[in-house]
Amino acid sequence: MYYPGELNEPLRGVDWSRQFNRGIEPRTMLANKLLGRFLKKAKEDSREREQIQLGLLRMWESGTCAVIERDYVCETFLGAGAFGEVFLGFRKADRTPVAIKRYFNLSNKSEGFDFSIEKEFEYASLGLSHPCLVKTLAAVRNHDGVALVLELMGGGSLQDRLRHRPFLSEDDVKLVMRRVLEGLAHLHRNFVIHRDIKPDNIMFDSDLKLNAKIADFGLCSIGSNSTQLASGMYGTPLYVAPEVIRSSESYSSAVDLWSSGVMMYELLCGSHPFWARNTRAVARRILKGKAKFSEARWVSVSNHARALVRALLTVDPHERPTAERALAHAWFQSSANHSLKGKFRLARSGSEKLRCEKSDQNEVDLKSALQTVETVQDSLLV
Repeated sequence: MYYPGELNEPLRGVDWSRQFNRGIEPRTMLANKLLGRFLKKAKEDSREREQIQLGLLRMWESGTCAVIERDYVCETFLGAGAFGEVFLGFRKADRTPVAIKRYFNLSNKSEGFDFSIEKEFEYASLGLSHPCLVKTLAAVRNHDGVALVLELMGGGSLQDRLRHRPFLSEDDVKLVMRRVLEGLAHLHRNFVIHRDIKPDNIMFDSDLKLNAKIADFGLCSIGSNSTQLASGMYGTPLYVAPEVIRSSESYSSAVDLWSSGVMMYELLCGSHPFWARNTRAVARRILKGKAKFSEARWVSVSNHARALVRALLTVDPHERPTAERALAHAWFQSSANHSLKGKFRLARSGSEKLRCEKSDQNEVDLKSALQTVETVQDSLLV
């Protein structure tokens, strides 16, 4: 499901009290934001290209990329933003395909960019390896830039699939959620809180299989022990936990389980449990934590699945299950109704079609109104 504007955009330590009290419709905010970015980009386009070229030249001359090029080769350009480029590459030793991200320091970079790159590099330095986490194969940094070599995820993101198929069958959701929770369990054992679990950050290594992996550690919190708490307003408004909204509180890895519960709800029925037209209304609904399970949408979903969603969406973080406890839930222990052999499919039963057709009219209207700007938004790489 596509959600527009500030509701689906990660926020990095900003004052959410102002954000949640503005009451501006996301459609208006998105239009204003896109117009401002377009005009700014048109005005500075030539200067930006020059800065990018100079930045890349500095990186090559200083050896930042030379270290990467010693073991990897860049072959295909995939995209560029204001701060760097992404290439399809290969490891020289065995021709394993990889994604190579090259960031370089520019005078016009934002504070949020600085924070995200620092967090990505800090996470990469941990050297964590797990089948359910996108692996960082190499990371190099100096005063001129950062280069990261990442495992290539050729199947795109979960959000990409939801834009064309609004929900998954329960069996497919089980495959995805098992891997997400296994990845979170490994992160939490190593004192890492992701803080931005959502469909955009769940990647697949194949177009056909549901080998889901957690990606994007630009908002993560890394501690030194299991009792260390995180703080600050970090996350995406539609998926953020109640304790994050209450900015006076520190919080634990339980915030990732809340976000997982929101995502599981969305995957099962095709809509968001706390959807509203502005951030203030979203925040109120999240703080109440009362997700609705209407008969039309949930008639074909098992009681075990509903119970796990309710448990993950427990407002009190101390009562919320850990990733290990969630994996031990009866829903994961029950046998699937159909053998899917790990392949992605769209639910086909009449009841499942009904819950798609009866999605909230607000969401249908917004998707229609924003069709013309989605392409522009996707093209403005940050």
